[in-house]
Amino acid sequence: MAEVLSTDARQYYVDESKEAYEQALSIAQNFAVNDTGRLGLALNASVFYYEILEEKDKACSLAKMTFDEAIESLDDLTGFLNSEVSLILQLIQDNYKNWTDKKDGWK
Repeated sequence: MAEVLSTDARQYYVDESKEAYEQALSIAQNFAVNDTGRLGLALNASVFYYEILEEKDKACSLAKMTFDEAIESLDDLTGFLNSEVSLILQLIQDNYKNWTDKKDGWK
């Protein structure tokens, strides 16, 4: 709803979504840095911060921190889990690169 509504009701969903993401990110700190749930959450939250809240610096910071923490543990993973983590990290890295390439035009 935060993505599609253009009415005053949108702000309610934006606020609720922001609160839910912040709570979930706090809980996810208890998971391993290479946990796919934690990584997927960070990916989605960073996109939410960037696109919905237009908090571009916060989105970039979350993406970079998540990537940097998880990339070091990639060698410890095997098989399917390594593939899943690698895919999510690639998406995070792609977003970060795209966002920082545009950063010069930020207001």
